[in-house]
Amino acid sequence: MDAGQLAQLERYCQALYNATSEPERAQAHQTLLPLVQNPQCMQQLQFVLANTSSPHALIFSSTGLMKLITSHWTSVSDNQKEEMRNFLFDYLAKNGPDLYRSAPMAVSPVVRLLCRVVKLAWLEGPQYQNITERVGQFLSSSPLHWVLGLEIYTDLTTDMHPSIGPSMSRFRRTALSFRDSALPTIFTIGIQTLQQLTNGQIAVSDKNEERRLMKQVLSLSCNCLGFDFMGTIPDDTSDEQSTVMVPHNWAMLREEGIPKLLFDLFARSCSAQWPECAQMCLQCLVLLAAVRRSFFQKEEDRTKLLGSMMQGTTGILASKMGLQDHECYHELCRLLGKLNATHQLAELCATEQFQVWIEQVYGFTMDSLKHWEVRPNSKHYLLGFWASMVSPVILMQDKAPKALETYIQQITIAYVESRLFMAEASADPNNPLDWDDPLEDEVLRAEQLEVLSNLGRCRYQDTAQHIMKHFEEVSRLGQQQAMPQVVFEKKMTWIVYMMGALVGGHASAKANRADTDCAPTHVVNGELAGRIFKLVNFTDQQGSASEGLELAYLYFLEQFRKVYIGEHAKQVVQQEVSERLATVLGLEDENAVLGLLINKIGNNLQQRFRFESVIKKTLALFHELAAGINIVHTSERSPHLIVSGRLLLKNDMVKYIMNNHATPQFGFLSHSLQYGKYRTMYYHTLGKLLFLDIRDNKEAFEKFMEPQGQLLNTLWQQSCQNPQLLRQESCKGPLIGLCRDLRGIGFACTG
Repeated sequence: MDAGQLAQLERYCQALYNATSEPERAQAHQTLLPLVQNPQCMQQLQFVLANTSSPHALIFSSTGLMKLITSHWTSVSDNQKEEMRNFLFDYLAKNGPDLYRSAPMAVSPVVRLLCRVVKLAWLEGPQYQNITERVGQFLSSSPLHWVLGLEIYTDLTTDMHPSIGPSMSRFRRTALSFRDSALPTIFTIGIQTLQQLTNGQIAVSDKNEERRLMKQVLSLSCNCLGFDFMGTIPDDTSDEQSTVMVPHNWAMLREEGIPKLLFDLFARSCSAQWPECAQMCLQCLVLLAAVRRSFFQKEEDRTKLLGSMMQGTTGILASKMGLQDHECYHELCRLLGKLNATHQLAELCATEQFQVWIEQVYGFTMDSLKHWEVRPNSKHYLLGFWASMVSPVILMQDKAPKALETYIQQITIAYVESRLFMAEASADPNNPLDWDDPLEDEVLRAEQLEVLSNLGRCRYQDTAQHIMKHFEEVSRLGQQQAMPQVVFEKKMTWIVYMMGALVGGHASAKANRADTDCAPTHVVNGELAGRIFKLVNFTDQQGSASEGLELAYLYFLEQFRKVYIGEHAKQVVQQEVSERLATVLGLEDENAVLGLLINKIGNNLQQRFRFESVIKKTLALFHELAAGINIVHTSERSPHLIVSGRLLLKNDMVKYIMNNHATPQFGFLSHSLQYGKYRTMYYHTLGKLLFLDIRDNKEAFEKFMEPQGQLLNTLWQQSCQNPQLLRQESCKGPLIGLCRDLRGIGFACTG
C-alpha cells in the first residue's frame, strides 16, 4: 500500500465514522468491509496502523485486525504472532502518550488489540506470558506511559475472563493460567500504585493526568478483585458477585490498611470532585467485603477488616461525603448490603463500632425513604439490609440489641408511607415519572412486596394496625369523594398489595413473636381479610373497575389462600380449636371462608373479562386451588397433606360453575379469539375437579360434556350441508373454542 492508497483509505475511514450523509457512509462501509473479512488483509491493516496519523483510520485498522485474528488465529504463523505482539508494544510505547493528548479515543482499540493477541497466544509458550516484564517498562517512564501500562493491565484482566462460546474450554484454561502467573503481580502493582498516590510518592503536576492515573489504577484494582477466579463464568445480568474467591496467597488483602486506603482515596476523590474515582473506590470496597470467609487464616483478621469497613462507612454516612452523586449513593447502598450479607448479626454486634454504625445506617435509611423518588433501585439494598435482620432478631430474642427492633419497625412504617406517597405522585398526570412505577412492573413490585413481608414479621400486629389505619382513612375519603378517584385507586391498590404481603410473609415465617399485649395473629389475619373482602364486595357492585386494584385483590387472595389452607389443616388435626379465622370473619366455618375466594373467582370470570391480565391471574388462582397439594407443618403432629381440590367440591359457587360452565354469563369464553388459551386453562381446572368428584361415573362425565357435544353436532350438521360453512366467521369462533375446551379436558385426563 503506497501513500496515495493510504490517504484514500483515511478518507473512507473519516466518512465511515463521521460522514455528513448516509450515502457517503454506506459507500465507505461497502469499500472497507472486504478488508475486515479477508484474513489475507492483515498485513495491509497492520501497515495502516503503523503509518497513519488519522484517528479514524487507527480505530478502523485496530478493530479490523482484532476481528480477523480472533476468527482466524490458527492460520496466523508463529512469526506473525511474535511480530504483531512486539509491534503493538513498540507502537504504544512510542505513540501512546501523544495519542492520549491528540486523539484519546484511538488508544483503547489499539490496547484491546494487544490484549487479544496476548490472550490468544498465552497457552502457546512461556515467551508469550512475560506480560509483566513488557508492561513494566511503561510503569517506569512518564505519567502517561504509566496510565497506558495500567490500561493494558485493565483491559487484559477484562479480556481474560472466560466466556460462553467457541473455544470456551481453551479460554478457561488461559484464564486460570493467567490467574496463577500474572494476576497476583498485576494486583500488587495496582495496590502499590494506590498507596504511592495516597502517600504523595507519585507527584503529577497536571491534575487531569493525575485524575486519569487514579481512575485507571482503581479500574484495574476492581477488575482484579472481580476476576472469575474459579472459571465458573457467572451470570452477568446482576451487578452482584456473591463471594469473591480470591486465591489464598494474596496475602496483601489481609493487611488492615487496605480498607482505610480505599476510604482515604474516596475522600480525596470527593474533595477533588472526581466522582468516577469515588465510585470505583466504593466498588473495590464492595468486592473486598465479599471476600470468602476461608481466605482469612485467623478470625481476628476478618474482624479487623469488618471493623475498618464499619468505621469507614460510618464516616461517610456522618459527613454525607460524595452522596450527592447518584452513583456513589448507589455503591454505598451496595456496600452496606454486602457487609450485612457476608456477616451474621452476632458478628456485627460484637464489634466496637456497631452502635454508632447502626445508628448512622438507620438515619441514612430513614432519610432515603423520605426522598423515595431519588434512586429507588438503590434503596433495594438498604431495605434488604434491614429485612435480612428480622429473622436473627427474632431468633436472638433478648440477646439482640434493644434498639434494633424499634429501628426495623420505624423503617417498615416509613416504607409503607413512601409507597403511599408514590401512589399519589403516580396518579398525577402532570408529574413526569423519572422512576419506574412498581404498580406497572410486576418484577419490581414482587421485589418490593417481598421486602415488606420480611420487615413486617418483626412487629406483625403493629405493622398490620398501621396499614389498616390507612385503609380506613383512604376508604372514608374515597366514599366521601374527598379524594380524586385515580388517587383513591392507586393508594388502595398499594394498601391491598401491602396487606397481602403481610399475610403472605406471616404464613411463611419460621419464627413468631408472642407479644402478650397484641391481638393473636389469626385475629390480625382475619381483620385484614375482612376489610379486603368488604372492599371486594363494594367494588364488584360498581359498574366500572380498576385493573390495578383487581390485580391487587388477586395477589391478596393468593397470599390468603396459604393462611386458609393452614387454618384448615389445624381444624383437621385439632377438632376443638376455640379461636378460628372463620370466627373473626363472622362466618360459620372454613368452608365459608373458601367461599369468599371462590365467589371472587366466579365474579371475575363473569364481569372482569375485559382485563386480560385479571382473567389470566384469576384462572391461575382457580387452578392452584383446584390442583394444589399442600403439605402443612404443625407442632401437634407430623406434616399433613391437604388436597385443596376436595375442599372446592363442597362449595356452592364451584358446583354452580361445574353445572353451568359453558353458559354465556361467563363472558370471557366468547370475548375474543385471543382468549383461547384461557379457555384451555379453564377447562383444565374444571376437568381436574370433575375427575376428583366422579371417578369412573360415565353418566356424570357425559352430562358435563353436553354443551361441547351439542356444539359438535351443530358444526357437524353444517359441514354435512356445505363444508365451506365452517370457514365463515360465525363458525370459526365456536370451532376454535371447542378445540381449546377439549385440549383443556385432555390435559386434565393426563394429570
